[in-house]
Amino acid sequence: MKTINELLKACESMDRSERIESALALGELGEKAATPEVIQALVKLSGDEDRSARRYSAWALGNLGEKAATPEVIQALIKLAEDQYEWVRKFAVDALGILGEKATTPEVIQTLVKLSGDKGRLVRGSSAWALGELGEKATPEVIQVLIKLSGDKDEWVRWNATESLGYLGEKNETN
Repeated sequence: MKTINELLKACESMDRSERIESALALGELGEKAATPEVIQALVKLSGDEDRSARRYSAWALGNLGEKAATPEVIQALIKLAEDQYEWVRKFAVDALGILGEKATTPEVIQTLVKLSGDKGRLVRGSSAWALGELGEKATPEVIQVLIKLSGDKDEWVRWNATESLGYLGEKNETN
């Protein structure tokens, strides 16, 4: 088993599989690995030329939890949410949803709303789920987007939108 310092070095390896494996390992460690050094290494990896390295850096940043909801992480995830590859966008959206209310800024809401119209069903479905994770920060526009997505042609997108609407309704009833 590698130490965190070894994993941090591997994030900069010339070998793409080492970079990917290090992101996965750091993400598996979860919140206890959410140190400034780990966050910085994963943010740097989010700009990697390899799409799998970018995808798994997004996954790892989300898995670090709320401690990772820093402005630089949020900006890196927003940038990844605009990636040309659907799986990278999906993982970035998932990470924003996992970071939840703590990571919610107007720019995050705008990004998730925009991606609710993505051509990729995985991104639309993840956007529907992530919008539900906004909790009290959900705007009327978010509710309208989720209502629209509840009629999407894809079953998984519809399911996520409906679940998010229910979750947001429950949150609003308790407040």
